[in-house]
Parts: sequence; structure tokens; C-alpha cells
Amino acid sequence: MQEGLKIYTAYDHPKDFPNHIVVRCWIILAGKTVPVLEPRILASTIEEVREYMLRRGLVILPRETMDEPVIIESYI
Repeated sequence: MQEGLKIYTAYDHPKDFPNHIVVRCWIILAGKTVPVLEPRILASTIEEVREYMLRRGLVILPRETMDEPVIIESYI
């Protein structure tokens, strides 16, 4: 089985975790986007998330205007 492209998305205090910045992983495989069910990171600030993600060698993708308002940015 081939592994897909992983994209991590940071959410600003979503309804299911109202006290945290949450990072969720999405996998793009064969033209479909599949969520990984559990959050990958719970943080207090976006700076904590950025430091962790950039240390892992990921690149920030800015928020798109069509994204949900709770989305801060993504990492690939």
C-alpha cells in the first residue's frame, strides 16, 4: 500500500478543543483527503506549533481565503 501526502492543519480553538490550538493531520491519497482521527498536537500558542513543525522540516502554507475561519495555517 502506498503512503499518501501528509498535510498538517492548525486550528484556532476549535469547538472540540476550545482551550487549545489544535493540529490535525490529513492524508491525500488517490485524489481523496482522509483525516487522521485524533489531533496530532494540542498547544497554547501558534508559535509553539510553528517551532515544532519547522524543526521537523515542514513548510508553512498560509491560510487560503476559502478556508474555514478557525484554520490558521497548514504545513507540508
